[in-house]
Amino acid sequence: MAKKQAEPGFESLLEKARRFCLYRERSRFEVEKKIKSWGIPYSLTSKIMNALEEEQFINDERFARIYAKSKFNTNKWGKIKIGTFLKSMQIPHNQIKEALWEIPEEEYLKTLEKLASKKEAELRKKYEGFDKKMRIINYLLQKGFESALVYKIADQIIARPSDVE
Repeated sequence: MAKKQAEPGFESLLEKARRFCLYRERSRFEVEKKIKSWGIPYSLTSKIMNALEEEQFINDERFARIYAKSKFNTNKWGKIKIGTFLKSMQIPHNQIKEALWEIPEEEYLKTLEKLASKKEAELRKKYEGFDKKMRIINYLLQKGFESALVYKIADQIIARPSDVE
């Protein structure tokens, strides 16, 4: 039986997709969206996606872990913001949970406290009391930290004497 010939351009499109994936870690959703933007038929898109997964160019679990660690370490994002983005990339819930679980809890809390202290120092001369506390809370919530942790740390920061850093 003769080997079935690939569609014209399959290899060149697959190579283009591989290069897209090599630039940085990508989710399945992101790669599929890019390939569809090339205007190729669904059957060819599907074959390219299958080949990329078999060759481990795309792996949503790996993407989620790397993304969560890098956004926490580089941008100081909280778990809610990271999880929301991963959800928008159509990463399965269990893979999101696993990725967030890998962020060390002690480091997470230290980062939250550092961000709150830094924000309090910025606001120290302009604001007092409740107004300063709300600005710290809003900042930390925008960074994607959990509200229970944010309120707790904001209370601790505001309760400190202003000469303590």
